[in-house]
Amino acid sequence: MNGQQKSLFDFQAPPSDILNPIEIVRQHAQRSPAPAAHGSSTSQEAAAKMTRSGKHASIQARVLGVLRYYRNGLGLTDEEVSQFVTGCRFTSIVSARNSLVKRGLVEDSGNRRLSPTSGMRVTVWRCVR
Repeated sequence: MNGQQKSLFDFQAPPSDILNPIEIVRQHAQRSPAPAAHGSSTSQEAAAKMTRSGKHASIQARVLGVLRYYRNGLGLTDEEVSQFVTGCRFTSIVSARNSLVKRGLVEDSGNRRLSPTSGMRVTVWRCVR
């Protein structure tokens, strides 16, 4: 595009084999617990269930896979990641990304983009190289 920044809509979905880098997630933590809201027994029960089932680790792997695929410097917002990580709630995607940030696998790129849904500036995340 002659040196211009690419639009998110110029991208295609990543191949399915890159969406499951579960080994990377396993190397950096032994089934890290899903986060729960403090003081909420129902939130703690749900987090424990997601941890036991491995669903939290699976979502983390999918989020990491998408961010690794798009590590061309642009990065993605949580909303953009959610377009590729289907079949789970947006809050689960954000929670998984937060866990990846805490473990040093994902970082704030320093860039912000306007959210098409809220119209607010949101963080652009990228995979740590």
